[in-house]
Amino acid sequence: MNYSDHARTANSIGLGTTDPPGKRKVANYIIATIVILNFGVSLLLSLILNVWIDEAFTLNDTGGSLTFAVKQALNFELQPPLYFVLLNLWRMVNSSLFFARVFSGVCIATTLVVAAMLGRRFFTGAAQIWSLLIIAFNPFTIWAATEIRFYPLVILFSSLLILFFYDGYISEIPSRRARLLYLIVAVLSLYTQSLLSKII
Repeated sequence: MNYSDHARTANSIGLGTTDPPGKRKVANYIIATIVILNFGVSLLLSLILNVWIDEAFTLNDTGGSLTFAVKQALNFELQPPLYFVLLNLWRMVNSSLFFARVFSGVCIATTLVVAAMLGRRFFTGAAQIWSLLIIAFNPFTIWAATEIRFYPLVILFSSLLILFFYDGYISEIPSRRARLLYLIVAVLSLYTQSLLSKII
């Protein structure tokens, strides 16, 4: 199989670029740099920002036992419990305010990786990088990366739903694995935030 055959195959399964391997390697380095810079900014802001009332509620909800986190999610927050369960487990490693915010930063950094994968499916050339830059340094994205609430996890699951739906149902060569992953993420989404049902 020659390079043009590889390129056609990549496009057909949604890899989305006909750039030579050398240019694609450079693009990967740029994408990694963008993700690292976003994460670095979120860490810096997480160190200096004060806690506000909704974050204080989250810290209280996830500061006790796993059972307490579930009860608080259902009875106080009136939300599905998955985010609060995950944050409760995360905070068993370190219970500090900063470490709780790092969970949100990780969710957003992972979202950017997913966004880069989507960019390769929908754009070519420099548009892939520009689209990722717009997402990575959007004020809303930076805010979410420092917020101890369920929003970053909702954003991550939303991006994964789009990715797996594309690969499983829209791509020229639909992937059964992507369909299974879409189903798994859809179920997790429903246990995270009820409004995610609107995009499933």
